[in-house]
Amino acid sequence: ATNVFVDPKLFQKRRFQSPRVLFSTQPPPLSRDGQGVEFLDSTDSLNRNIRTKRATHPVHNRGEYSVCDSVSVWVANKTTATDIKGKEVTVMVDVNLNNNAYKQYFFETKCRDPKPVSSGCRGIDARHWNSYCTTTHTFVKALTMEGQQAAWRF
Repeated sequence: ATNVFVDPKLFQKRRFQSPRVLFSTQPPPLSRDGQGVEFLDSTDSLNRNIRTKRATHPVHNRGEYSVCDSVSVWVANKTTATDIKGKEVTVMVDVNLNNNAYKQYFFETKCRDPKPVSSGCRGIDARHWNSYCTTTHTFVKALTMEGQQAAWRF
């Protein structure tokens, strides 16, 4: 992947901050519990104005389970995506801004298993309903290439 030089004004013209997109020089960590997301809090991150959620006390409701299990990861080398109009677009992986090389990371959550239990999803009455877990799609603003020009797209 080539390192594309980007005008810093591109980041000032539009609000590009999204909790699911991050520009950073190093991979972002997940929080200690694996559920929340921590953004890098140093100058290495362009999303400096996005704050992490404060840690809350652990939930003591034992026996409560999610209907479907999910897996959340940061994805770094996404080269193509489908925009909100259904068109395939080229995603910028590496961005050079003020002589610093940044990577564009996307936070993705997917179903771990379409049928977490033999009858489908947890908590669904299997005698009356058929159920399964499916991953839904969310559109976020990402930096993409349009011809020879970098542009923000959903």
